[in-house]
Amino acid sequence: MLTRRSQIKSYGGSGTVSNVVLENFIGHSNAYSLDIDQYWGKQTEGAGDGVQLSNIKITNWTGTEANGASRGPIKLNCADGAPCTGIDISDFNMWTETGSSQFYSCRSAYSDAKNPGFCLKSGTGSAYAATTTTVTVAPTGYHAPTLVDDIKTPTWGTASPIPIPTFPASFFPGTKPLKPLAAKK
Repeated sequence: MLTRRSQIKSYGGSGTVSNVVLENFIGHSNAYSLDIDQYWGKQTEGAGDGVQLSNIKITNWTGTEANGASRGPIKLNCADGAPCTGIDISDFNMWTETGSSQFYSCRSAYSDAKNPGFCLKSGTGSAYAATTTTVTVAPTGYHAPTLVDDIKTPTWGTASPIPIPTFPASFFPGTKPLKPLAAKK
């Protein structure tokens, strides 16, 4: 998937989201490439301790964020009343386009991995305040290809619709599609 970022947002409320796989992500000039924000300020707080997020697997992410020192590639801002569990991140290779450092931010976020890395805590547990981990070395393999019709520089404002580029034959650069697009009628 080529996109600006992947997001799960809420504020308060209740319920569960589980068994989610986010894989094969290619992004360019992102802000918070992976963004779980359960304190999203653009939403009125709902009644409840928060939505319980569990068993979310993130793998094979490559590309860049616009400025990793101000908006890092990983922001996991989980509900204190319902901490995230089973957040497992592997093969995550994102780097900043500006500067020479980036950060990962986690709040009340847990992984099943023994040594989860980034800013995640291992196991399950209670709420904890946001922590950050800063890195100054680019991961190997963060360079990601672009598609011919990628929008290079946004020219629209916040009050305008985002233009939709021509539908590509394949979402994986350099890979031919298994089947042609659906026939036009």
